Amino acid sequence: MGRTSNRTTIGWLAVLALAGAALVAVPPAAGSTAGSAEPPARRAGYAALGDSVAAGFGLRPGTQTTHQDRLCKRSSKAYPKRVAGRIDARLRSFVACSGAKFDEGLYGQQQIGDVELPEQIKRVFSRRSPRLLSITIGANDMRWSYFIAKCYVARCGSDMDNNLFRVLRQDFRYEQWRMRTEVEYRAWLNDTREPRASITGYYDPFGPKRCRATRGVTKAEKRWVESKVHVINDELRHTAGEEDWLRYAGVNRAFDGHRLCSGKSWIKGPRTKGMLHPTKGGQRAYARMVGRDLR
Repeated sequence: MGRTSNRTTIGWLAVLALAGAALVAVPPAAGSTAGSAEPPARRAGYAALGDSVAAGFGLRPGTQTTHQDRLCKRSSKAYPKRVAGRIDARLRSFVACSGAKFDEGLYGQQQIGDVELPEQIKRVFSRRSPRLLSITIGANDMRWSYFIAKCYVARCGSDMDNNLFRVLRQDFRYEQWRMRTEVEYRAWLNDTREPRASITGYYDPFGPKRCRATRGVTKAEKRWVESKVHVINDELRHTAGEEDWLRYAGVNRAFDGHRLCSGKSWIKGPRTKGMLHPTKGGQRAYARMVGRDLR
């Protein structure tokens, strides 16, 4: 009896030991206890730089209600807000501003009336580097509104216009290089890598059709504008190709069938607030292209 009892006791101890080992070795099922839940993944910080296209000029301000928002004519309907939603990112800095240029907005201060706005790049890198970055810039550097106004009220595409555009293009190349080096420098100061970035192109506002929105603009002028849009976009595409961290988001083709006089235009008419700027539909097109680059 004693020997049998001892064997039984030893057997039960072995079973208990194995069971205890199993409890230690096997992790609890996911969600089985409150302590096992992992913290939610942190959303990537996203910053949006640029000019009036990125700011959403011509659209209702929505939630953009600060004094600086009003100065810059920012709208919560602009593409940066939409991009953040599409890629599940946190829009940490929305500093795009109407009238911004490379040297007067992006890497230099921008003057609006009596207010001097800080450099957009410096501002978004001030505390820590964003992981994602979008940029729409260059139209004001190329004096695009000046050329478009000439098409409406006088004539555009003259030899003088071509010579001016050629001079501006040379400076444009330097400005793009200066912008890229500023982003790299700010990332270096923060001891981080450069953000994944997307620089957008622009769109030709004029389609083949004629209507009140293009009254006074000849076919030859439309062709001239179209050719210059391609030049600006080629320059922006080239600068994106210079850096591994920067991509080019072309939007011009997305506006096919949605230019002025199309009936489903994504471009505001010449007599509306935000003349020739994207409507909500146009901003959605920008968001799709930028979202692909930053996803």
